[in-house]
Amino acid sequence: MPDKTKSTGLFFGSFNPIHNGHLILASYMLEFTDLDEVWFVVSPQNPLKEKKNLLADYHRLTLVRLAVDDHPKMSVTDIEFKMPKPSYTIDTLTWLSEKYENRQFIIICGTDVFPTLHKWKNYEQLLEQYRFYVYPRPGFSLMEYEQHPHVQLHPAPQMDISSSFIRKGIKAKKNMRFWMPDTVYDYIREMHFYEKLVYKLTRQICFKRDLLKRVSRVFLNIRTLHHRNSCLHPRNVHDHTSHNQTL
Repeated sequence: MPDKTKSTGLFFGSFNPIHNGHLILASYMLEFTDLDEVWFVVSPQNPLKEKKNLLADYHRLTLVRLAVDDHPKMSVTDIEFKMPKPSYTIDTLTWLSEKYENRQFIIICGTDVFPTLHKWKNYEQLLEQYRFYVYPRPGFSLMEYEQHPHVQLHPAPQMDISSSFIRKGIKAKKNMRFWMPDTVYDYIREMHFYEKLVYKLTRQICFKRDLLKRVSRVFLNIRTLHHRNSCLHPRNVHDHTSHNQTL
């Protein structure tokens, strides 16, 4: 087996939406640990969470791509979109480890995952085969995993920013631009994500109404053009030259 030449941190999440807190944590892990790169793994379905308010997979993937597009050491993968649902971390890591033998994969997570870590599929195998680079979350600790040789707590800044708070802010028509990269916010606004249903329906009705008007004008122009062309059709034009020649 070839030597592991790259340390790749895997940052799992629904990223619904991705925000500056995610990016700051990823940047911290890149700058203050031995990681060479960070891959954002966009999850289509978390087995421990409801899927009710989740944006479509490709929209969340697009948001993350927009967020990390200009960072040479950050990227996004849709690997879990191609795997059986619901997705499990152990299955993803097994597949990635087999495909990328020159990489050593490390799980990036917060201390808030440890109260439910025992519910993860094959969690003991995860702890045995992979390292965890952990950032602190308010009110959570490493519990019995504090002394585990593959669990490392890193003093990353605690960012009290949540995707749910951002969704609520957008729904309430608040300006949430400074909570995420401009490209991400612009895309959310353009697509009307997380807005109130009534407001979204109003925008859709207005758009369809305007579209109907534009289509009607096109058909009217086509009809007018067809009428003009029919007037110039040979069957409707009297051949004065031929008539004069017979006189």
